[in-house]
Amino acid sequence: MHTTSYLSERRCRGRSKPSGPRRPRREQIPHETPRSLENDGYRAQLAVYAGGRVLLHSRRGTDMTASFPEIRAAALTQLPADTGIDGELVVWERDRLAFERLQQRLARRGAAAAQAAQEWPAHFVTLDVGPV
Repeated sequence: MHTTSYLSERRCRGRSKPSGPRRPRREQIPHETPRSLENDGYRAQLAVYAGGRVLLHSRRGTDMTASFPEIRAAALTQLPADTGIDGELVVWERDRLAFERLQQRLARRGAAAAQAAQEWPAHFVTLDVGPV
């Protein structure tokens, strides 16, 4: 059974047929890929419990909820109770992910965390969702 389309037949006339999908040129690959997030963010778990309790913690168990009040607020308004999310916590600065800003955010609590959320808002990139 022949599966090559008419267009690919026309493009390949006079040339050898491609053996598989073409890989993008280096300049076409965006800097921020799922693999690069591992070096530019914190892997984290976000859980919303009944009664409005939200917990944001690192893979090692460090409670980061107080350092990222905007993530807590978004979780309360956008997620149903008893939902758990595995993902990556990142901070954008201009056109790049800024790991140093994320580190600075982690050290702040209370009013300082709220101020930092205005300056360098964090984003939670969801990788997996499930019940808690």
